[in-house]
Amino acid sequence: MQIHTPLTDIKDQLITFISEGLGIAGEAFINPYNSNVPTMRRVWENKVVNYLDRVFPTKKESGQLLHSPYRRNYYPQMEMVSPGWDANIRDAVDKVNREVEILEGILDKLEKYYQFEPVDV
Repeated sequence: MQIHTPLTDIKDQLITFISEGLGIAGEAFINPYNSNVPTMRRVWENKVVNYLDRVFPTKKESGQLLHSPYRRNYYPQMEMVSPGWDANIRDAVDKVNREVEILEGILDKLEKYYQFEPVDV
């Protein structure tokens, strides 16, 4: 399938999204009682899904993000680091970590599954 957005633009945007997602998880580790973390994750997820739906020819990528299961306490070391965390904050961090992994997978497989129009120089 062909994508009409230049490959470098998509790669740059996915890397930006990955960085933003890691920033949300980082905020939770810095301030584990920040009740805004779940909202930050939902706003970020909506932004990512809208971008994926706009750029990719199918809903496969956004569907992965929205519907891939994640495991509660996906990272067991979090239990040691954050035993007193609010369940909603822990859930948001688990979800954002899973979503970052999905974005990394999309980034890694871009050129394998899609064709891009050549960029005029």
